[in-house]
Amino acid sequence: MVYQGTIVGGSSRDGKIHYPAIGNNVILFLNASVLGKSNIGSNVIVSAGAQIVNENVPDNCIVFGQTPNLIIKGRNPDIMEKTIDGYWR
Repeated sequence: MVYQGTIVGGSSRDGKIHYPAIGNNVILFLNASVLGKSNIGSNVIVSAGAQIVNENVPDNCIVFGQTPNLIIKGRNPDIMEKTIDGYWR
């Protein structure tokens, strides 16, 4: 699920353009950015205004802040799945 104002795009690094990989059941809230060689796991919530550039985010997390000072809070997989399912309904 992608909210308005969200950016998902590539960035140049080592003379190549790298694009993010995004897992299943990911929510990107308002004005979030995921750029470059980022890997976003499954069952992840990216908070409003978060900026992720060339970072790895594991499964079952909530992400706040901006690169290089991201705050990644891991959560129980069952809780994350139920939380995200609530948004799909």
